[in-house]
Amino acid sequence: MVNALPGPKVVKDLFEELLDREVAVGPADPPRSGDITRLFIAVYVDASLQMKAIAAMDVGLAAYTGAALGLVPAGGVRDLMATSSLSPVLVSNIETIYERLIATMGAPSLRLYQTFTPGQPLPADVSGHLLALGKRRDLSLALQGYGKGRLSIICP
Repeated sequence: MVNALPGPKVVKDLFEELLDREVAVGPADPPRSGDITRLFIAVYVDASLQMKAIAAMDVGLAAYTGAALGLVPAGGVRDLMATSSLSPVLVSNIETIYERLIATMGAPSLRLYQTFTPGQPLPADVSGHLLALGKRRDLSLALQGYGKGRLSIICP
C-alpha cells in the first residue's frame, strides 16, 4: 500500500537530484480524456501484483526529463514532442526516473510493473484511474534549460 503521495517539495528534490538542474514545481490540472494518448505512464504493483499506483508524465515532461537525464540538448527533443515519438534512450531514461519515484511513495514493497509510451493502448483500469478523482497529486514541473510539463501520481 502507498503510505503517502509525494509532496511537491519531495518531487522537486528528486528531479533536481537526478537531473542536476533547477526544477520549479507547482499545481496542475489533472489529465483529461483527450490527453491520454500523449502520456508516458508507469504502473506500480505490490508483491501480489495488485496495482497500487500510477504515474504519468505528459509527452513534454517525459521528453525533457529523459533528455536532461541523458544530457541530450533540448533543441532536438522539441522535434520529438510534435510526433509524441520517444527514442529508446529517452524511454530508458524516463523509466529510470519512474524507478526512483517509487522511493517517494513510502511503500518499499512497490515495484515498477509496466510502462506505456505515448499512443500505446492502455488497459481500461489504468485509463480509468488516470481520469478519476481521488487520491492523486497533479503537478507542473519546469526544468531549467529544457521546458515544462505535467506529472500525475495516482493511488487507486
